[in-house]
Amino acid sequence: MKPRIYSPTETDFSTNGLGILKDCTRCEIYEVANGKYELELDYPLGTRFDEYFENDYQIKAKPNDQEEYHIFFIDDKDIDTFLNTVTIYAQSRTNRLGRRVVTLAEVDSKTGQEAISIIETKMDKKSDIRLYSDITAVSSTIFEARNVLNCIAGEQGSLLQYWGGEIKREPFKLSLLKRRGRNNVGTIRYGKDMSGLKVKLDWTGIKTRLIPYADPQSEVGTTNRIYGSPVDSAYINNYPDVYTEHVQFTEEQGVKDIKSLNKIAKNYFKTINPGCDKPKVSITVEFDKLTDSEEAKEFAKIRNYGLFDTFKIYHKKYNIYLESKVSGLQYDSLSEKTLKLEAGDIQVAFYQQQAVTIQDKLKDYATNNYMSDFNDYVSSMITGQGSAGGYVSLWPKEKPSNIFIMDNPDLEKAREVLRMNKNGIAFSKKGWRGPFTSAWTLDSIFNANFIQTGLIKADIFQNSFNKTGDVLKLVNGLLQIWNNKKKIMELTKKGMEFWNSKGSIGTIGTTDSAGNPFPGASTPTPIEDNSLVIRTNGDGKYILISPKVGKGLVLLGNGKAIYFGDLDVQGKLTVKGKEIIPGQGGGPSGGGESTGGYPSELKTDAEKRAW
Repeated sequence: MKPRIYSPTETDFSTNGLGILKDCTRCEIYEVANGKYELELDYPLGTRFDEYFENDYQIKAKPNDQEEYHIFFIDDKDIDTFLNTVTIYAQSRTNRLGRRVVTLAEVDSKTGQEAISIIETKMDKKSDIRLYSDITAVSSTIFEARNVLNCIAGEQGSLLQYWGGEIKREPFKLSLLKRRGRNNVGTIRYGKDMSGLKVKLDWTGIKTRLIPYADPQSEVGTTNRIYGSPVDSAYINNYPDVYTEHVQFTEEQGVKDIKSLNKIAKNYFKTINPGCDKPKVSITVEFDKLTDSEEAKEFAKIRNYGLFDTFKIYHKKYNIYLESKVSGLQYDSLSEKTLKLEAGDIQVAFYQQQAVTIQDKLKDYATNNYMSDFNDYVSSMITGQGSAGGYVSLWPKEKPSNIFIMDNPDLEKAREVLRMNKNGIAFSKKGWRGPFTSAWTLDSIFNANFIQTGLIKADIFQNSFNKTGDVLKLVNGLLQIWNNKKKIMELTKKGMEFWNSKGSIGTIGTTDSAGNPFPGASTPTPIEDNSLVIRTNGDGKYILISPKVGKGLVLLGNGKAIYFGDLDVQGKLTVKGKEIIPGQGGGPSGGGESTGGYPSELKTDAEKRAW
């Protein structure tokens, strides 16, 4: 197929676009499993297409034997003036998704289908390249400040890392599929390398004999290592030597004693770790370099295999069948033939290699979360030989659910113990078996009996101190009482200030806090520093002093006072300095003007009634 070229914005590729590149001398496509998808093209200089060989112009070409065409956009070129040619470098059109970004997308317990849909909806701008997945496995991750391609396959936390899958690229669609390739498409026989063929075996990690062991746990958390009988692979005699390893088994797998250990270990090569007794294989085939031998014809069969297809190789020397998967293709789009095929383990990104390395290292300490040796190491690291003021123990060692901080490195000899587990934090002065007094429970309740020294600093301290809706709060140094979500009292530097739903009613305090309401008064001793002040804030407020309902003294905000009930004055009664003499009908002392039983200063009916 001759390639076609299109403008950067073209989306209809059913036509010939800007033209057919009929003088193209080379057009090769490179695709790597879950990796690059690129085109290289050679074309003569000095044609009308020179002006189109610029960034983002699009090229249509046949990429493999399974698909009719794919679209690539130009991102670079090299000009050779000696040969008078230009080499065009282009990437899959789906790589334009690298220009779209996701600011924040949280994926919590979603399938691959749901996760890729979240990415699509969180793009900064809609793309004409649709995202799709058929993966139903559930996982979680967070994407923050990343481009869309990296969300799918590029960095740690990507869909490819957490959900797995095989990437398929189409002009208007990028898919993460559970399975893209075909299974067991054929079997080929291999005897030796030849021109155009290279088969490499990797013997790293191979096992043909294992010695099983386990560390059953006692009731107090100690372990006793046991060893089982050796187990041999069916291929132990196929290789020049025996590859022996110790393999740990766990209580989670059902190991309790030597008998159960041997019973479980005998299935290791069949069901627990199948394939570990065969070397890993990698194959490179350059078809045009293959000779015309019978063996070469065997490998010529795989020329039409597609990316991610699996097949078997029969290795004559070792008499074993090895499974392999196509991991890379180089395709001649002009002749429509595969030039080069690579098969073996799919290449993984650096972060995945790191994860595998870490996991393999942890297996030295733990299998199936069997944490005995690893927890010994962690306990030692945290404790620092007791130099930090205590000793730390993770218990039980194999399946830790408790952390003990003790005054002695020996769990049995420790007396003062702090214990942490899923129920909270507790203390004992009688050893690790208790009794324990809980300080902080898992549901965040703290026992205040444990606060015996120091300061508590907080913006808000709150407690409900009765069952009538009253709440006591300490807020930024102020003591407040709330009733049914309404503040009714506040203790501040002014004193005790009382509130209604609209604002402050009044204050009880001292002249320093509430102020002096009688600055011009003449008194035997100064009012300042010698007074308890009860005052309201403005008109419409009252001070009520009452022994019972309907009786008592009412002080109005405008300065007036009303007394309800009988008034017995034991002592002198003066009005504006004039003494009222009992028996004179209410008249003033020393004679003078009388108002018929009321002092002249009393004008209103209310004042007279009060008098």
